[in-house]
Amino acid sequence: MTRFRSWLAAALFLGALAPSALAQANRVFVSARSGNDLNSCANILTPCQTFQGAVNQVNAGGSVIVLDTGGYGPVTITKALTIQAPEGIVAFIHPPSGSAITINAGASDVIILRGLSLSVGTGKGIDFTAGGVLQMERCEIHGFQTGISMTSPGLLLVRDTTIRVCSSGVVLASGAAGPSVMSMEHCRLKGNQTAVTVNSDSKATIHDCNVSGNVQAGLVLDSHFGGGVSGEFSAESCLLAHNGTAILSLVYNGSLGQVRVSDCTITDNNIGLWADGGSVLSRGNNTVEGNTNDTMGTIDAFSPK
Repeated sequence: MTRFRSWLAAALFLGALAPSALAQANRVFVSARSGNDLNSCANILTPCQTFQGAVNQVNAGGSVIVLDTGGYGPVTITKALTIQAPEGIVAFIHPPSGSAITINAGASDVIILRGLSLSVGTGKGIDFTAGGVLQMERCEIHGFQTGISMTSPGLLLVRDTTIRVCSSGVVLASGAAGPSVMSMEHCRLKGNQTAVTVNSDSKATIHDCNVSGNVQAGLVLDSHFGGGVSGEFSAESCLLAHNGTAILSLVYNGSLGQVRVSDCTITDNNIGLWADGGSVLSRGNNTVEGNTNDTMGTIDAFSPK
């Protein structure tokens, strides 16, 4: 009886500690080498092991901080937060199936991903199904069916990121709830089948990006929802080389669409600028030379205002 009472007292004591040990914190740590998802990960000495374990413990609006190089497993994000790996640390996700990162957050939630490497999966690198803003900095996405997929309204901000060897690098979808919007700068989109596809009423702007070696196309506006729905795509100060088609404005089914190109070098592609139902506006400061076909369709001009 005495032994039973001692065991029961110990069990009750540990049970009382468990909720506080795993209480959520504004900052949690994760280590592939020394972590354990049963830890209280708010302490740098007792980190979590996986991104999912860390995300489960962090408060909305808080930060997950990566301590060392390693694999951290796929993760589903349902709240505002930051996941960041400092420079010099490689925090990678190699999903055995499905997507590396799924975002299904609130309409005003801001998710920040910094310094992550998403590598080789059968699904999507990032599957954005709901949320407010996704900010990505210093990330790499390699070898997925779709690198970044946005299938709900939201704002995508991408900087200093590489997306390569995907069937589709970035796909912005749209629907009755509203458009997806993207701003991309200082990025590299290389060796994909198609680098960026902007569908129907979505909008994208890219600046100072290298879009090279994409088999089918670099930048595509695909507006086809009908009913006068209009998509937009602007490219400025970009290099587009060795693609099937560098820039394509594809519009049909009664939709509208416009591509604006400024201060870009477009060379060594099969087709440079192609207006296929949609409009392509080119400022006089572009270099469109040395392609098998520099232009197809009617390319109009626009002036700075």
